[in-house]
Amino acid sequence: MNYTKKIAAGIVLTSLLASGQRRSKLDKELEETQSPDATVNVIVQYKQQAQERHVAAVTRRGGRHRANLPGMNGAAYSVSKRELAELANDPDVERIVPDRELGGTTDTVLASVNHYPVIDYLNAMRAGKGSGIGIAYPDSGVALNHPDFGDYRQPTVSRIVCSQSFVDSNPSDLHGHGTHVIGIASGMDSVNESLNTIRAFWGVAPDAKIISLKVLDASGKGTDSAVIAAIDRAIQLKNAYNIRVMNLSLGRPVFESYKTDPLCQAVERAWRAGIVVVVSAGNEGRNNSKGNKGYGTISSPGNDPFVITVGAVNHKSDWDRANDAIATYS
Repeated sequence: MNYTKKIAAGIVLTSLLASGQRRSKLDKELEETQSPDATVNVIVQYKQQAQERHVAAVTRRGGRHRANLPGMNGAAYSVSKRELAELANDPDVERIVPDRELGGTTDTVLASVNHYPVIDYLNAMRAGKGSGIGIAYPDSGVALNHPDFGDYRQPTVSRIVCSQSFVDSNPSDLHGHGTHVIGIASGMDSVNESLNTIRAFWGVAPDAKIISLKVLDASGKGTDSAVIAAIDRAIQLKNAYNIRVMNLSLGRPVFESYKTDPLCQAVERAWRAGIVVVVSAGNEGRNNSKGNKGYGTISSPGNDPFVITVGAVNHKSDWDRANDAIATYS
């Protein structure tokens, strides 16, 4: 091969390698999107913090900027597939992944978490029930005036110290999921108890401060980008409200390793910041579509080894807690 041919071959090889690098920036799911005019919601991770010029480069091509995600040097956009190819050419872009949809997961578990013995023990020890501790809830929001979220000593004073929405301008719970979940962890049913009704509903930490971060809409659906933004907000608020725990009763299917999944990377940032992250396992334990009896159905970010992943149990009766069993849907 003469010198001229070597140069030509080198140029071709360099072009192929560069092309391969551009393609590798796109998640496989995005590469398989068929129509070039199809609009997709994506999360773009940059090699540095997203800047105005990055946003302008997308909007100039007709894309829509939806949110900044500074915790991961990223931003969320709505773009066409045609724009994705151009976006992948930007040398500042590290990776482009779908902004996937997710939803809430939960069921009732009061007696099975040994709530009553725990409260009896705390009362005997004159210990607080989460007093001074902040718990962050990325969920569907909270019923702001609900009586169960009053102060343990002054029920008319709310323990909801922060309520912020990442899906709309209304931080209130329009779905009910968030209020339910917060009640399990931090509810204080002094109203029903004072009325001597058949049942009163108390959370495990009824004196904890509540940080509600709305990421699910009125139908109980949300996106990766909203949850990631809420997690990073909780990290920012950690010292202000002494946030020690974060509860995520939500998830979506696993599409990639936890080592690269943006949702998993977000919960790991919270863990590194000193927040205990608790995540639901999901409700797919009965899913036997692959003949594996539910094995491998834990959702993201519950698949991340840095979080506490919580399943569920079938509780048979208040007097037979020793015979609780793993729920088939867990």
